[in-house]
Amino acid sequence: MSDFWARAADLRAEQQPLISRFQAAFSTGIVVYGAGFVGTWAVQYLQGLGAKVVCVADRNPAKWHTAIRGVPVVAPEDPAVAETGWVLVAARHAAKAVVEQLTATGLTALSFDAFFAVSRYPDILEINNAFLADELSRQTLGAVVLAWLSGSPAPCRDVQAPDQYFCLPGFADDDRHIFIDAGAYVGDTVEKFIWACHGAFKRIHAFEPGERQFAALRQRTERLAAEWALDDGQIALVNAGVAEASGRMACVNVSGPAQSLNLVEAAADRDDLPTSAVYSLDDYLQGQPASLIKADVEGLELALLRGAAATIRRYGPKMALSVYHFPSDIFEIPAYVRRLDPGYRFALRHHSPLLMETVLYCWKD
Repeated sequence: MSDFWARAADLRAEQQPLISRFQAAFSTGIVVYGAGFVGTWAVQYLQGLGAKVVCVADRNPAKWHTAIRGVPVVAPEDPAVAETGWVLVAARHAAKAVVEQLTATGLTALSFDAFFAVSRYPDILEINNAFLADELSRQTLGAVVLAWLSGSPAPCRDVQAPDQYFCLPGFADDDRHIFIDAGAYVGDTVEKFIWACHGAFKRIHAFEPGERQFAALRQRTERLAAEWALDDGQIALVNAGVAEASGRMACVNVSGPAQSLNLVEAAADRDDLPTSAVYSLDDYLQGQPASLIKADVEGLELALLRGAAATIRRYGPKMALSVYHFPSDIFEIPAYVRRLDPGYRFALRHHSPLLMETVLYCWKD
């Protein structure tokens, strides 16, 4: 594992000239390949850098003739793709193969993850050098960065850790825990928590905006309450999302028929989308304590933290935060937590053989 950072540094140096060429092409135009979760974010990010994004290429015909931030979504065979010639591939789990295919047709292609890793390398190194508390965390970050740069998830498998959300001491073995499960899905993490703490905890607050997922969550927690002889009301279920401010948000799934939902600000031109209630944790808790917060909220983790700022400052809860949805999460989220309370310490673990399920663990001594 010790050579992750050395290999990443070599790839960064090798890819830097191509990154510079892409940056020079921003004024004339580039293409983003992949209209899914990362691709949608990549369009916004690149536009923020001043890039002209000509179109977004995607193989899903259902997405053609739609637009992302004013950029048309087209088939990969659309003439605009070849005419533009510069393609950043944001189809994360197929990036290497797509880059090879596009390069074989004469296009200049690179994975968006590699572009991001090279261009934001100083920010990533700052987290590695100034935030992470242990060597395994630093090697984990090195493996993730190497996977971004190489397009292969193999380094992730080398650092894959068990017991997601509860792998560090004190993240489950405390009978005083008041556990916030933000993004409870069908109750899988609630069940893991109950087993990890042997059924000894004060309360669980489980948030899930999806109707089908919430129904499964309710069914599961009813079973758990009976099996563990829990008190009535010891598990509070909330059919809502968690965000920076309370209100309603639109429910979308930009990556196809997956079973999890993304919540976004409702758009005037998309009144066909279903909506869900959302709460800020500060509004929901109304000054009451939380001792452990788990967040896997499809890219709203930073918004969740902003909406929980008062709770975090007052009670200093342990937190297990997903930092893989947006590439910038891996340095923006720990930096924000430290601004809230400089006393927090951090560890990073990766819990999947793919580029997903990277979790930042935050605690105070």
